[in-house]
Amino acid sequence: MFGEDEVQAGRANANQVRRSQLEMTCDILYALVEGPAKPTHVLQRANMSWKALTAHLDYLQRRRLIMPIEQGERVEYCLTPEGRSILRLYEGLKLSLTGEGHVYPSREAFPLIERVQKSQKFPPASP
Repeated sequence: MFGEDEVQAGRANANQVRRSQLEMTCDILYALVEGPAKPTHVLQRANMSWKALTAHLDYLQRRRLIMPIEQGERVEYCLTPEGRSILRLYEGLKLSLTGEGHVYPSREAFPLIERVQKSQKFPPASP
């Protein structure tokens, strides 16, 4: 029915863990933490396909989490202050969920949280 190669390939795929959209988004943001980068460098650092990267870059630009910097025909992307805030919130969430600490958002993150709550129709956060 199936050859040994197909069985091995199936086992390899079963052991792979797919990243969520949030994880992929934050991987792109992390790729820009150290400064502006060309799309190919972001692609390598975030370990993504070109198709997935271009869709995410467009999304992140619309959300003003990254900003393109045009240098002639080349384009590099840089992280905005809002993008840095998202990364801090993401790190805080990961720390809180693993029990390694309790991290609370900074004041600069509150407008972002409110905007997400309004757009996603989440219930308001309790004080």
